[in-house]
Amino acid sequence: MDAPEEPVPPVIYTMENKPIVTCAGDQNLFTSIYPTLSQQLPREPMEWRRSYGRAPKMIHLESNFVQFKEELLPKEGNKALLTFPFLHIYWTECCDTEVYKATVKDDLTKWQNVLKAHSSVDWLIVVVENDAKKRNKTNILPRTSIVDKIRNDFCNKQSDRLLLSVAEAEGRVLIVCASSVPVTGGDPSLELLAMQPRAMWTLLYSSSDSTTPDLRSCSGFSLSQCVVLSDPLKDSSRTQESWNAFLTKLRTLLLMSFTKNLGKFEDDMRTLREKRTEPGWSFCDYFMVQEELAFVFEMLQQFEDALVQYDELDALFSQYVVNFGAGDGANWLTFFCQPVKSWNGLILRKPIDMEKRGLIQRQEATLLDLRSYLFSRQCTLLLFLQRPWEVAQRALELLHSCVQELKLLEFCRDWVSVPPGALDCWVFLSCLEVLQRIEGCCDRAQIDSNIAHTVGLWSYATEKLKSLGYLCGLVSEQGPNSEDLNRTVDLLAGLGAERPETANTAQSPYKKLKEALSSVEAFEKHYLDLSHATIEMYTSIGRIRSAKFVGKDLAEFYMRKKSPQKAEIYLQGALKNYLAEGWALPITHTRKQLAECQKHLGQIENYLQTSSLLASDRHLTGNEREYFCREILSFASQQADSPGHKIVLPMHPFAQLRDLHFTPSNAVVHVGGVLSVEITVCSQMPVPVHAEQIAINVHFSIEKNNYRKTAEWLTKHKTANGIVSFPAETSPFPTSQNSLPALELCEMFERSPSDNSLHTTGIICKNVHVLLRKQESGASLEAPSGAALESGAHVLKCTAVTLEPGPNAITFRTQAKEPGTYTLRQLCASVGPVWFVLPHIYPLVQYDVYSQEPQLHVEPLADSLLAGIPQKVKFTVTTGHYTVKNGDSLQLSNVEAMLILGHEENRAVIYSNMREKASDAALRVQSSDKVTSISLPAAPAYHMIEFELEVLSLPSAPATGGESTMLGMTEPHGKHKDTQKAGHCMATMDHKVSIDCPWSIYSTVISLTFSMPFRTTHSLLSSGTRKYVQVCVQNLSELDFQLSDSHLVDTGDSTDLRLVPLNTESEQRIHSRQAVFFVWELKWTQEPPPSLHCRFSVGFSPASEERLSVSLKPYTYEFQVDNFLTLYSVRAEISPPPGTELCKTGSLCSLEVSITRLSDLSDADKDEALTEREDYFSTKLMYEGAVTRRRDTEYTLRFWTSHRGV
Repeated sequence: MDAPEEPVPPVIYTMENKPIVTCAGDQNLFTSIYPTLSQQLPREPMEWRRSYGRAPKMIHLESNFVQFKEELLPKEGNKALLTFPFLHIYWTECCDTEVYKATVKDDLTKWQNVLKAHSSVDWLIVVVENDAKKRNKTNILPRTSIVDKIRNDFCNKQSDRLLLSVAEAEGRVLIVCASSVPVTGGDPSLELLAMQPRAMWTLLYSSSDSTTPDLRSCSGFSLSQCVVLSDPLKDSSRTQESWNAFLTKLRTLLLMSFTKNLGKFEDDMRTLREKRTEPGWSFCDYFMVQEELAFVFEMLQQFEDALVQYDELDALFSQYVVNFGAGDGANWLTFFCQPVKSWNGLILRKPIDMEKRGLIQRQEATLLDLRSYLFSRQCTLLLFLQRPWEVAQRALELLHSCVQELKLLEFCRDWVSVPPGALDCWVFLSCLEVLQRIEGCCDRAQIDSNIAHTVGLWSYATEKLKSLGYLCGLVSEQGPNSEDLNRTVDLLAGLGAERPETANTAQSPYKKLKEALSSVEAFEKHYLDLSHATIEMYTSIGRIRSAKFVGKDLAEFYMRKKSPQKAEIYLQGALKNYLAEGWALPITHTRKQLAECQKHLGQIENYLQTSSLLASDRHLTGNEREYFCREILSFASQQADSPGHKIVLPMHPFAQLRDLHFTPSNAVVHVGGVLSVEITVCSQMPVPVHAEQIAINVHFSIEKNNYRKTAEWLTKHKTANGIVSFPAETSPFPTSQNSLPALELCEMFERSPSDNSLHTTGIICKNVHVLLRKQESGASLEAPSGAALESGAHVLKCTAVTLEPGPNAITFRTQAKEPGTYTLRQLCASVGPVWFVLPHIYPLVQYDVYSQEPQLHVEPLADSLLAGIPQKVKFTVTTGHYTVKNGDSLQLSNVEAMLILGHEENRAVIYSNMREKASDAALRVQSSDKVTSISLPAAPAYHMIEFELEVLSLPSAPATGGESTMLGMTEPHGKHKDTQKAGHCMATMDHKVSIDCPWSIYSTVISLTFSMPFRTTHSLLSSGTRKYVQVCVQNLSELDFQLSDSHLVDTGDSTDLRLVPLNTESEQRIHSRQAVFFVWELKWTQEPPPSLHCRFSVGFSPASEERLSVSLKPYTYEFQVDNFLTLYSVRAEISPPPGTELCKTGSLCSLEVSITRLSDLSDADKDEALTEREDYFSTKLMYEGAVTRRRDTEYTLRFWTSHRGV
């Protein structure tokens, strides 16, 4: 302790920092033990349990053992944990009491007093004895004497001290540990003790020694932890066991002290952070405090925890910058708003950049200094965690955020200035520094397999180098001027001198940037190397979009260097990619560059095609569009006088076909007819364009069996209004957005885990990976169209047309000459030698030319024809190619049962094939016995003649006894069948008429079907001996009729039979689906006939007609009735019991049924009805009773029954 004091060297923050443990006492003793101690201490891991529920971790403890000096003890307010001694050990090998009293005790007392003065309570006393010392001392005390002395002198005075004694027969080690932390109470330090093996808590002592201290009296423990270190320099099993116990104890004490002090430090740090809203709070001071915590974690090799500290500082600073831009800034942030004077990039080759750390500590750092230092520390920790690819990812985010933060601060503070190009230099150097740092810790195979993580840095470095080249005049054709050279000098001066750690590196970022800015040739070499490498890397990982973007920048570089032939391939590639993915604005910008390139290369056709696309591009200004349109018109006017080959360009950028209208509307015309085609073309050009000719190429085809296509068939299969609309021209994106899958959107809700309250809501796309997938097309999209002009005999032309911007109507007319199908194939517009071609008109547009044979069609105007009344029939004559002349007529053969009625007011109407009325004329109908002649009016070919005539199907009486096929239906003969045939459907009859037409030598046969409107039935009614005949007429049609003059006559030979009508009304109305009944009474004076033959007739007329032009024959119905006479009369009577007047309940009454025969029975009737025996007739009845014959024609049946009801 009396050694001369040496000056304390400053703390060097390196990765070799370890927890400090001071050593006092016998330095020679410690020196002899130190090699083994330093080697064995970190070998075994310790479980570190921390507060606040943090997960325990296994750590390896190392210590930096230094000689004890008072200067090492922490001063009040010192926040440096790295310089904080966590444990103080006093080493001695004293075995003599006199020596102890003379020197050791005083030295221990001074050591204890110094510790107490600085509130250091974590200490340890180690007493070592070995066999060599023991043999050299003749008057040594018992082995527990030194232990007792130390316990009495240094431990009994404090109630919260713990004395641990280790004794062995051959060698002794005394360890006295003091701790100000109570052993009980649940402190994490006690948990560390409790985690040790139970064997470590076994008290070891000599059996012959009765003075072993009772450690159960010590505070907090009933059993002391004892460790034996026997002859530490020997190599024996006992020595190894002693070492293990001692090291376990030492690790535990170190971890206890470390946990206690670190917890206090974290509490102080949190308190300091909570004061960040107070005036005077300094981020730099807080930065140093939290970084000290990161250093401690790093010292313990807990790199993840150390990284968390830097990430928290990063996030805190970023939030302050954002708030500062929003007007809510902190005063301390103004220290970082200093003008940027140095932009030497990131420094990643040092574990700790002490220069920038010092600037932060002195509050002299700029924003770039702070960000650079912060990232360098994060990079170091990430590399220790073996996560180099995260370094690249974080670096790219850092570089972009730094640029934005500086722009934000520069916008908010006018005096924050960043020289032009300074940020570009800083970013370029930083990108290369990160890449080289990653390459230094990874092999080539790892780098090649993780290009996706580093290619962003390559691309960013390429972009910034390009900006520097433009800024310093290294890309212009004339080279840099004096102003550019001065700017270059200023930028190089801001880089400063190259750092020593990269001075010997041939390809350091500093050397590359300095060389690239030194000359035009050097810049071109470095820029091209970076660009090609970036494109290659993007392509290798499938990021074609990004590769094309870099290629576009490279093309712009070549254009500035007057090398358009090299730029074209990159521009075409970029444009192809933009078109495939539908990026409108990049397409426009790239096309402008491509047009300039094609113009320099003299690619006339390609240049005109690109110019037409740009002239129709809505993303350009009006002046720009007019410029490219004038380029096309200028070329066309120059080549007009010297005709050469035609230049064919696609139509869609020049004009778009919107719709097409046919006249006639059904797009069907006969041979010789005129067809009009009107198209609406929307010009995309910004100025009027004079077109020498606009033509439609037509393809003619004769289909097989085309002769079967009549005008009627063609009309039914054509668009009714004659208008064909074309879809809007798709954008020049071949992979249309319509071909992509539909968006799969779903709602997203995030709720707070504490109170389940909704704090975030939104919409997310579930198939974004499909929508953003790279879309490649097969061929180049900007290549010349290659559409060939079709040439043929069928062309619709319109000359000298001026197309105004917007919609233009153009009409083509053609006369059909040959029957067939004409398909519109191609639309062309010529402006001088430039032809704009729409190669395929889609959807398919056709018109048909037909040659048709004359036809006659006859159809009723009503749904069905009714027999017996006049019905109208429509005649349609389609002239086809035949011309109807005056005197032509239709000759109809007369049918006996059908009349054709002609009227003077009948007229024929002539229509064109478009159903347009051409004229009308009177119709003459002449009838003879066998032929009816209808004179046709004169009509040209391909017209229609329509007229209407009335026809009447004459009724005729059916044959007697059979079923009528005419209007009436005869009831067939049969027993007990007095009704007509069942069913509610009208009976029908066909009339076939033969018609001779003037255009054909063959007759046309037509068939007209008439339906019977009535259905008739009859029935026989009786009342006693009186007889009645009832006839039912049922109307089955949809019309109402008026019935009149009903008659029923006997057609048999009977002379004394009379039919007396009981119908009073002379006329009756019968409605649709209703029936009318007629009744006659039969009377005769003599013997009636065995059968009755009758004919029913009634006049009828439609109820809706006021007056018919012809008189209608009555409706007739014939029928026959057999066996209509009454044979028996039945009478029944109930009589009360004798002696009573009325029938009473419960009494027996008699029922008398009397059957009287009114006429004699025939033999057949007798056999069927009754059987006669011994002058009586009997038969089975419902009740059994007595039958008494009173007379030949009367029978009386008596029944008895009990009357149970009134």
